Amino acid sequence: MAEARYPVFAAGQTLTKDDLNLLRTFADGQDRLVARLMGFGIACGLSGRVTDGELRISPGLALDQAGNGLLLDAQFSVSAGTTAAMEAFDFIEVGPGGVTPVLVLGDTLEEAPECDEAGCEAHAATGVRRAEIVLTAGRLITAAGDFSTEPLLSEVPLTITRDGTVQGNFDRLRGVVLDRLADVGVTLPADVLARLSGLTLPATLLPAIRMYRAAFLNHVFFAALDLLRCRSLHTGACLHTAARPGVALGWLHVEAGVPVWDCRHRHDFEPPQGLVTALLGGGCDDPCELFENRLHALVRGYAEPVVPAPADPPKPPPDPEDFHICVKTSKQVAYRNLYRGIPTDCFDYVHPPELLPDWPDLYLEEQPPFRRPGLLPDPPPFDLVYAMDSVDFADAGVISLLPAFGAVAGDTRSVLQQVITGQQLTPDVRLMTQAEAAGLPGFAPQSSVSLGDTIVLVHDTQNKIVATGRITNQKVLKSAGAQVAGARDAADSALGAAQDAHAVAKGADTKVNQFGTQVTAISTQMTSLTGQVSGVQAELGGLRGTINVFGTSVAQVNSRVDGLAQRADDLSGLIQSRVDGFGERITAAEGLARQLQENLGGVLKTVAGFDLRIDEVYRSQFLGRDRGLVPRGQEVNSGLVDFFGVMRRAVEVAAATRRRPAVREELARGEAAMELLTVRAGREEPLVVSDRTAIATLVRSLVAAAERAGLSDDVMTEVRNTAETLLDRLGTPPAEG
Repeated sequence: MAEARYPVFAAGQTLTKDDLNLLRTFADGQDRLVARLMGFGIACGLSGRVTDGELRISPGLALDQAGNGLLLDAQFSVSAGTTAAMEAFDFIEVGPGGVTPVLVLGDTLEEAPECDEAGCEAHAATGVRRAEIVLTAGRLITAAGDFSTEPLLSEVPLTITRDGTVQGNFDRLRGVVLDRLADVGVTLPADVLARLSGLTLPATLLPAIRMYRAAFLNHVFFAALDLLRCRSLHTGACLHTAARPGVALGWLHVEAGVPVWDCRHRHDFEPPQGLVTALLGGGCDDPCELFENRLHALVRGYAEPVVPAPADPPKPPPDPEDFHICVKTSKQVAYRNLYRGIPTDCFDYVHPPELLPDWPDLYLEEQPPFRRPGLLPDPPPFDLVYAMDSVDFADAGVISLLPAFGAVAGDTRSVLQQVITGQQLTPDVRLMTQAEAAGLPGFAPQSSVSLGDTIVLVHDTQNKIVATGRITNQKVLKSAGAQVAGARDAADSALGAAQDAHAVAKGADTKVNQFGTQVTAISTQMTSLTGQVSGVQAELGGLRGTINVFGTSVAQVNSRVDGLAQRADDLSGLIQSRVDGFGERITAAEGLARQLQENLGGVLKTVAGFDLRIDEVYRSQFLGRDRGLVPRGQEVNSGLVDFFGVMRRAVEVAAATRRRPAVREELARGEAAMELLTVRAGREEPLVVSDRTAIATLVRSLVAAAERAGLSDDVMTEVRNTAETLLDRLGTPPAEG
């Protein structure tokens, strides 16, 4: 037991120098003891920076390991490239290189002044204490640096490939974790130890269960690491000691030829445990006990569903109530319960990817809160440990797929879709074989997935679910644009391949040459119909209104377009087959071509039918004389028929163009007029005088759209002539400008 001696004075005693020095030593010791009760490290100031080739340390205060108060009352400067002699300290490691300034207490003795008084034999010498900075080679040894020697950091967690294969030695990893915990004195409860010791990974398990067990053991492995790191960071001595006391201020080193100051490697101020507990609340409990509770609750809460053997038939589908959904708030409650030792069914056993990042770095990062007594280091999140997308990226909620393990695939998919729909979300659940899933871009095996993910149920030849996985919702969002572009490129490539095939077939004989001509014509029409569906709908918005007026069903046109697109794909295959071998397939291909032409003719015939609809809408009874209309009603009707007939042919040519924005802009000008005429025609109301302006506006917008589409001069001449004739019959003056 440490003791402090001090002199006890009494009357008549002879006072010696030893008595006085003992009194000074006792007073110094008491001051240091009080200082150590306050803490250790940099209290304020003492910050550094590199400026103009110099390292400059600002004034400040600190307490060293022995309780000496250190005051630097003036700025300290030294060349950033100094090579001065270095002094050694046992809390500095030389290996990292660089230089560490250390604030120490200097204690010197000044000689006594000469005795110049009568009867004086000698004066007392004077001791001088001052804080000073000395330089030492290397960098401060921290608690995190000590943890770098932890044996578990050199172990390799289990991994899972895209085809569901577990990689790594399950039994060895389990044994290493148990042995390491025992080595550091962690005594697991009997039930936890028995359950963990008895867990194996036999090849006879369903693949989904094998992956689930592997994910669970990894969680146990990292939970053990979290516990060991907490112990490493909280094993600092209550009383700091050093062979030579001093306070490290930071680390000066060179990066890419440039001197850099790193303040993370310094003695941050550490108040003693009692002061921290008084300020933050708490008691005598070991803070690392929370991590032990978490490990116990993790093992006790582990549960596997009952599943058939790989060779057995599937079990019945689960009920919707069997699927458990965890939202963000319930997961936060579960997180807290784990530290209290309470098992939870709201825990995500995250499956590891096939390739792991350099995960040990996450346990060695320098984070000042880890060096504060009484504060817990948060476990690194698994999306960082595994370098993967978060399980619940969009906070849509997480659903466990365990009830699906071993169940009949089709019915289980329907139940799962029903559950997700009940959460007001659109389900995306796919059934695939293992080979199909492994080849799916973005697929990863997983048993806990977000409700917003693309969920993949992997089935075997017995239609039994043997594995589960996902494509994360953020990957789906990121790749949506690329998929659209890829589909467009694929369509262009398919058309190019069909044209190339046609070119090859063309040289075979005259009959094939004629067939190639037909294919070229059909390809041109397909380009306009498949690539320009919006030309019938959104891009020819004015024409959509016209279709509504005349009662034509857009759905019928779309249906025929879809049919033509499908037949075009079939035609491409037939053309390729004909290239491989002509003969009987020529006859079949020609028949298909004729059928395509007939269908195309049907679409154009529907458009041509607009003429008859026009005649009905604008028949003379709608141009009655009783409302002051133009008396030449029949002539106007005839002009409309002529104009829309010409426009029909112009639309056929314009559909092949790619000037969509310009055409759409002009058509928008006639939309209001078309809506007016549509309403009046639908109510079978007679046209009034003002309708002349609406018709004229519509005509002009169609003419302008044809011009912006870049039609040939002869086509535009016909369009303009028929338009001028119609406008003349309406008695409408030409548009200004």
